[in-house]
Formats: sequence, C-alpha cells, structure tokens
Amino acid sequence: MTESSPKSSLTKKIFRALLALILCPIVLLWVLIVALYIPAVQKKAVEKVCRWVGENSEYQMSIGAFHLQFPLTATIDSFLIKKDSATILEGRQIKADIHPAALLRGAVEVNYITIDHTQIDTRDLIQSTHIKGSIGNFRATARSIRPSEKSVGLRRVHLADSNFDVTLSPTKEDEDSTKNNNDWIITLRKGVINNVGVNITIPDDTIAISTKIGQFKIADATADLGSEKFGVQTLTLKHSSAQYNRGTQPDSIAPLDHLWATDIGLSAGPLSYCPTGASALIKEFTLTQKDGFKVKQLSLLAEADEKSLRLDRLSLTTANGTTLGAKAIIPQELLKGLKGGRASATAKLHIEKPDLRRLVSSSLYKSIDFLPDSMLDASIKLSGNLQQLSIDTLSATVPLLSRIGARGTINNIDKGKALSAQIHFDGQI
Repeated sequence: MTESSPKSSLTKKIFRALLALILCPIVLLWVLIVALYIPAVQKKAVEKVCRWVGENSEYQMSIGAFHLQFPLTATIDSFLIKKDSATILEGRQIKADIHPAALLRGAVEVNYITIDHTQIDTRDLIQSTHIKGSIGNFRATARSIRPSEKSVGLRRVHLADSNFDVTLSPTKEDEDSTKNNNDWIITLRKGVINNVGVNITIPDDTIAISTKIGQFKIADATADLGSEKFGVQTLTLKHSSAQYNRGTQPDSIAPLDHLWATDIGLSAGPLSYCPTGASALIKEFTLTQKDGFKVKQLSLLAEADEKSLRLDRLSLTTANGTTLGAKAIIPQELLKGLKGGRASATAKLHIEKPDLRRLVSSSLYKSIDFLPDSMLDASIKLSGNLQQLSIDTLSATVPLLSRIGARGTINNIDKGKALSAQIHFDGQI
C-alpha cells in the first residue's frame, strides 16, 4: 500500500497539469468574451480597429460609440468612413441583433439589423455606377445566412424615408462581361418600401428617370443568381409617381420621350423569369399623365418559353373611354426574324381623340382636329409569318364619316423589293 502512494500522487499531478492545460484556453476565451462587454475595453478595441483601417487601407474610419450587449447585440453610433477626404458613409446609428446559437451551426441568423439617418456616396466603389443618397430608416431580419451554401433567407426588409441619385455610365467592359460568377440564392418573404425617391441618370444616352415610391410591397420572392431564375408571388405599388425624359424637345416627333405620371398603381403576380422562359400576370395597373391622360384599368397575362410568346390577355381602358383588347401567339422564330412558325393575333380598339393629345405631336393633333371625339373603332385578325401574312379581318370605322374593311394577304415581308400584296377593300364614306 505504501509503495502505491507515490504512483498515485504522480498520477494526480499529471491529471491536474493536463486539466490546467485544457482549461486555460477555455478560461482565457471566456475572459476575453466577458471583457468585450466592458465599455472601456469596447472603446479601446474600436480605437485600434479605426487606427488599423487608416494605416492599412485608403480609407479613414471613425466611430463615436460602440456598445455590445448580451448575448450578441451590437450598436454603432455616429460613424464616418472617408476616402481621400471625401465622405463615403456617414450615419447616426447601425444596430444588429444576431442569434448566437446559429453561429455554432455555421449560419448567421439576424433577429434584426437597423440603419438610421445615413448618408452614402459610393463614388468609384462600384464600376460604372455612382450612388449618392440618404437612408432614413432601414430594417431587415434574416432567417438564415449560410456562406458555405451561398444562400440568404430574408424574413422581412423595410426601407422608408430615403432618397437615392444613381448615375449609370456603361463601359465596353460591362457590355463584354457576360459571365456570371455569382451563384447565391436569395429568398425574401416580405419586403416593404415607403416614401423613397430614386433618380436615375444616363449621361451618355441623355436619359433621366425620376421616381417617387409611395408604397411598394413584395412577397415570396426568389432570386437564383447562378441560374438566373427569378420569381415573385405578389407585388403591389401605390401612391407613386415617375418622370422620364430623353433630352429631346418637348414637342418632338416622339412625345413619349417625355412622361410625367402620377397616381401610379400596380397589382401583379405571380411573375417569373428564367433564360428559357417567363410569365407575367398584371391584375391592375393605373396612372395619370400630367396633361390629364389617365389609364383607368390595364391588365395583362403573358407567357413565353422556347417555342413561343403567348399574350393570353391584354385589356386597357382610359378615363376618356379609349379601350383596347388583344390576344396573340408569336413563335420564337418570328421574334428572332427567322423563317418558319405561324403567328396569330386579334385586337379590338376604340379611340377617343382627347387621349391622342399626349401620344402624338401637337402639329399632328391639330391636323385631326376635324374628327369627332369618338374618332375610331377598329378590329383586326391576323395569321401567318414573314413569308405570307393573312389579314383575315380588318375593319375601321370613323363615326359619322367613313367605314372601311379589308381582307387579303401580304407576301415576302422580309424581302423588301419582293414584297407583294393582294388585299380586297370595301367601305363607304
């Protein structure tokens, strides 16, 4: 018994030493973690980070205050990022609450992230694109962010009281760059935008677009960036406006180069797109032009695949009473300017003259001033292709003035000088 005592004592010493070696890193780690919740340590860490950024990059960063609360809620107050004395990012507060247990599973679950009263100026950070503006309030929650799987699941995104100026300057490198190396998959359960303005300028094309989004909602959206597949279950837009200008004279031959629409409303979905096809259901679209032209109701149901484009329904009604209804099936061969395939289309149109005031130049509008306000009723039914197009039905009536009807064929539409037609007309004046 006495001989075993030294061996037992040595075993205990070895066990204690091993236990100390194992526990030391764990204890040190917990000490560091606990230290991060001490305000003085947080301040010192922030100062070191800001100094490191300034010494090792072309950016200068300052943070007014940093707070870390248990378990993992971080708040950054009064932050500023500069480059060459020009402000890139400046804001009042960023706050993020992250679910710590998800980190152990290799995922990031954001209970919420908020950005308040922040100015942004991307300058040359994004190739060919310059974004300058202000974020009033941004809030997002993420169900799961998994970098290893390149997937992001967003529960809710909300942006409000913000404004952005976007300048697009496409380069030849942008046009030549067609390869997509981004294969992330992003899902969004619900997105809301309130009171946000976006101004887009394309200097090389003299295009300027200005929009004001009153209320925008999107639900159940998916973006597969790798395979370029996109889908939205529902989308609504209310109380919005838009201006579009191509830089031409206000009364040019193309007056649609200048649009100023208010009271824009849209209800759509489902919508989908992929490289081999697309589908769209627009349940309702409304807008009012500055000069009084008003789309009272517009609906559309369309689908495209590798074989054809199908317009199952197009219906338009204006406040003045102009109406349009149309259906069509167009093979992809015809859309690509190739031979083959056979298209068909039907349309009915009623035009109220006041609605043309904005759609044509003022000189042309004056030339039709003698026509009645209910100036035209027309219907047409076509079928065929570029080699032979059949006019099955064509009728046009100008009330109190004339009526004309036509049937026949048009041949070799794609051959220019070989174009020929056999059309029978009938009518009365």
